Amino acid sequence: MLSAACGSSGNTPIPGGGGALASALPGTDDKLIQQAQEEGQLVLYGSPRDEAMKADADAFRAAYGINVSFTRIAGAPLTSRVDAEVNAGRVAVDVVFSPDVAALDRWAAGGALEPIPEVDYPTRERYYAVMQIVGQGIVYNTDLVSGGDVPKTWNDLLNPKFKDMVVIGDPSTSGAYSQNYFALLKDKRYGEDYFDKLKAQSPRVETLAIVNQSVAAGDAAIGFTSFPTDPNIIKSTAPTAPIEFAYLDVVSTANTYLATMANSPHPNAAKLFAAFMMSREGQTAHNGDDRATSPLGELDGTLPAPDPDVVSDVTVVEATKELSTVVDLFRRLY
Repeated sequence: MLSAACGSSGNTPIPGGGGALASALPGTDDKLIQQAQEEGQLVLYGSPRDEAMKADADAFRAAYGINVSFTRIAGAPLTSRVDAEVNAGRVAVDVVFSPDVAALDRWAAGGALEPIPEVDYPTRERYYAVMQIVGQGIVYNTDLVSGGDVPKTWNDLLNPKFKDMVVIGDPSTSGAYSQNYFALLKDKRYGEDYFDKLKAQSPRVETLAIVNQSVAAGDAAIGFTSFPTDPNIIKSTAPTAPIEFAYLDVVSTANTYLATMANSPHPNAAKLFAAFMMSREGQTAHNGDDRATSPLGELDGTLPAPDPDVVSDVTVVEATKELSTVVDLFRRLY
């Protein structure tokens, strides 16, 4: 899905979020702001939802009067698009939001990335920083599951009362989507034996969209793997839908990173945008409206982080490498 947002440009910084002057942000100065405003625009590619990148574009334009054109490209096509531009020597993008750490490291090693501004930000590395954190868990139908019946552990899904009422997402969607399945496989409390036991519940395997729709419609009591934003997406068109999200006792988290490209058409706007996105203003814009968790902690409208004690150390990179293991397991069992 492709989308673009742009707005009028200006030459004077205007107040940013919270009433603080945007020009006072760490990692910026008047010279950088002036040069960025002379460039007048920024090109952004990313995998986050359109709503998040539109919020980023609107907030950045409100702070600095600089237009942002964004294109949403998810997964491998995003990496391929950037690779093609870098290899052709014609980089059209200034800033990338990507979950692909391996690609980011490869681009950095090859000189395709510029260092991001040096600011005090929890996840900042030399060439990239985490913009959003999204955990994986379950969705459940509140008409069918409530009170003490709401699962707290993955073992709770094995309760006989949930037989024929569980729907699970197809792991072949992507390595990122299968991350929590692989985390369960690696966890000593669960492992392959857990999936063998789950088979007794006669779960249906569906796409992620069908998982959430089935739970909201009452065709299933519980669905996984799902994301905290999934009920919000359902409720945006069906406000009274009986669907909620919960973290259980094994949670995998997927990070999306910001990086600025070398030899980009608007290098100063890119630096300014990166500094803005590592500020409270930028993080609130990006992760607000219950879209994701911010590395800066709980800001207005951002999602609370899962309990650190239940977060798995399994990464997207690991899960992607082992995707065939999970897919083969599902084909054998379900």
